[in-house]
Amino acid sequence: MDGENISKSTLIISVIDENDNKPRFDKHFYDVIVTKDITIGSVVMKMTARDADSGLAGKLHYNFSTSNQLFKIDSENGIIRCI
Repeated sequence: MDGENISKSTLIISVIDENDNKPRFDKHFYDVIVTKDITIGSVVMKMTARDADSGLAGKLHYNFSTSNQLFKIDSENGIIRCI
């Protein structure tokens, strides 16, 4: 066709991972005994979970589901300490 300007380009579409896997804890039940004379800041335990998703979808953040005035959990590594 005379007078027509035609241009071609290549389009690549990448499908990224979605958050389709639940995190899984290494144990179904944790049982810890804490003595009444535990020092503030002492490590009580470490929870470990894994997520099969890649990238940010697989990044874990630990927290307590209710407020807690005796223990704190590190959101990055799952370490629980006495406060």
